[in-house]
Amino acid sequence: MAYEHCSRFHDEEARDFRGFYRWIQLRDEWRGLSGRFAGIEASAEQYHTLLKAGRMKLTACSLRQVTDPIKFANYRQDYALESNLNLFALEQPLPDDGYIYGIFIHGVDPLEPRQPGFGRVVFPTRDLQTRLHEIDLFGRFEDLVLSLKTPTSIDPQITPSIRLRPKKDQKQK
Repeated sequence: MAYEHCSRFHDEEARDFRGFYRWIQLRDEWRGLSGRFAGIEASAEQYHTLLKAGRMKLTACSLRQVTDPIKFANYRQDYALESNLNLFALEQPLPDDGYIYGIFIHGVDPLEPRQPGFGRVVFPTRDLQTRLHEIDLFGRFEDLVLSLKTPTSIDPQITPSIRLRPKKDQKQK
């Protein structure tokens, strides 16, 4: 949808604007989750939407490539510092007021900007520099992801048969 809505602009501006459009679209859709699923709270925070489900907090971050570092933001740093993500090294259970912080990273397919390229939930260290664990949503739910992709206008499996027409004044041989 972002591709179509931004197509009225020149190519450069449309490319730059699509990211912002998708960001606002994602924030809006995430806030709608709390009305659709019991136990999920979604709040509009400054510059992000925060999802809470039980003892989990989740924000989003768009990246160009799945391997890119997580973009720094003060709110991400705050959530990561406050979280108890020594989880995998804990010798004690998570405190009653503790939570686990994750970041939904997502990006656009570089070859087809109308399509999503990846979606993962990553669990960062407190300094956001390392991913302790990640869940590849596109790998785990591959059939669902494929069923939701928008068909492109050209099927790469089909090779069109192209022939030049003879000029009107030339006779066909």
